[in-house]
Amino acid sequence: MLLPHYTPAKTRLFLLGNALLLLLNWLAQLTHFQAGYLQPVRSGADLLAFTAIFLLLLAANFTKKSTIFAKMLLDYNLVFAIYALILLLFPKVLQTTTLNRNLGGLALVSSLLALSLPYVSRNHLIGIRVPWTYKSPIVWQKTNLLGARLLLATGIISGFFAQLSADWLAYALITGSIFMAAVTIVYSYQLSKSV
Repeated sequence: MLLPHYTPAKTRLFLLGNALLLLLNWLAQLTHFQAGYLQPVRSGADLLAFTAIFLLLLAANFTKKSTIFAKMLLDYNLVFAIYALILLLFPKVLQTTTLNRNLGGLALVSSLLALSLPYVSRNHLIGIRVPWTYKSPIVWQKTNLLGARLLLATGIISGFFAQLSADWLAYALITGSIFMAAVTIVYSYQLSKSV
């Protein structure tokens, strides 16, 4: 639900695009292609992990699935496409040293957590929990969808800052989290007044 309006054609289109991005990543690595930010610093382990994830997404596409699972599959394909593009154009963002040394893995985890927010029903543990989101399932769902989109963006942007240092990563995560909290609280309050 990170993308509006699920259709099976969108999932197939993302699978095709993801296959192309994965192929380009492998070609860039195997040919040691260098141009600007495009450097052959992808590790074989990174590419094998991306390949395994792609194969899982591909296999999941051929299973009988509910509408909710199909929407989640589209979201996973979207996030895979974003990270495959980052791996192709800015491979240092996903380099193991960046993820370990500067805690860049936190950025990756925060963007992956965004995948669950649109599908969580009202509860007291996970989601954007303010009094007016509990009063309406519509407000809860729309607010958590906005929160998921902002959390995904925060994680991706923070990953780029992780290349600089752990301090920059912390600033980006904190700023993104404060922005997400402020926007979702105001949005949910305004939405609760109109529902």
